[in-house]
Amino acid sequence: MFWWGSRVIKTAVAVTLAVMLAHILKLDQELSAGILAILGMDVTIRRSWRSATARLFASLISLMVAAGIFLIAGFGPWSLGLFVLVCYPLLVRYGLRDGIVTASVIVFHLYANKTVTLSLLVNETLLLIVGLGIATIINMVYVPNAEEELVKFRNEFERQLSELFQLLSFHLRQYQAEVDRPKSDLNQFVDPINEVLEQGLNRAQQLIENTWWKDELGWQQYFQMRLQQMVHVQEMIDLVVTIPQFVPQATLFADVLEQLADDVQREYYVGETAKHLHELELLFRKMALPETRAEFEARAALFELRRELSAFLLVAERSKKRRSSGKPVRAESKQNSSV
Repeated sequence: MFWWGSRVIKTAVAVTLAVMLAHILKLDQELSAGILAILGMDVTIRRSWRSATARLFASLISLMVAAGIFLIAGFGPWSLGLFVLVCYPLLVRYGLRDGIVTASVIVFHLYANKTVTLSLLVNETLLLIVGLGIATIINMVYVPNAEEELVKFRNEFERQLSELFQLLSFHLRQYQAEVDRPKSDLNQFVDPINEVLEQGLNRAQQLIENTWWKDELGWQQYFQMRLQQMVHVQEMIDLVVTIPQFVPQATLFADVLEQLADDVQREYYVGETAKHLHELELLFRKMALPETRAEFEARAALFELRRELSAFLLVAERSKKRRSSGKPVRAESKQNSSV
């Protein structure tokens, strides 16, 4: 079964309209308007606009350079080689690399006619305007709604992150000294989380590039914040799997991780995890010092785990607004609320 995405449909519409308009204007090489429409189509409004602008200026510059070369050197194959040697570095130098293919199409039209006239130059310019212009307009008219997809990425990320914290909590409670826990047992859950995070970041960037008239940085900031937090999550995993023996304090940390597993999926953050972590720190200060080296190493790892948990929470505190009013959070604004 075939599936036509929005970009394919937009390209089909742009090609059809470009060729029709070129035919109405009685332009020579009217099918080239369709080719130019295909080249001008891009995934976002901003990229489409930048691409169309680069292609238009690159083609106009190339037309002038090629016209001069053809008038001086004639229409032999050497003239095309000379055009490439002169024009391509020029376009790259001025940041018009994306327009090289489009410019080549136009210049080859000029070469095929074996003549340089004002009417021919006007015809090629109009082909550019029609093809690239229609592609840009179609891109701006239809913009896919990214909000629902971003909400799905966010919910899936938070669900998997919550499950990982629950698994860390389980490992702290069920630790047995004689059983080795390979790091891969926990790290295998990290790659799927990072994959969802990367997809969310890419989609958030597309949302930004598809809007000019309002601020759409919230989603990008959310996923960037989560990306920073995953660094600390990885450190937590490394610490949990290297604890040399079970100590009673591990159960207390397991309680905090369970709380965090709930908090990452809350509609708004009220600071429960940070509160429990602070209470745990005060409790640790009142405990007797470790009696054995193994106990010392285990508690040292737990101390480092506390630091990573604090750093994880601090990233959220710096990057997002806390909501404590209890009011429902809109789907598109939840990225500013959970821990």
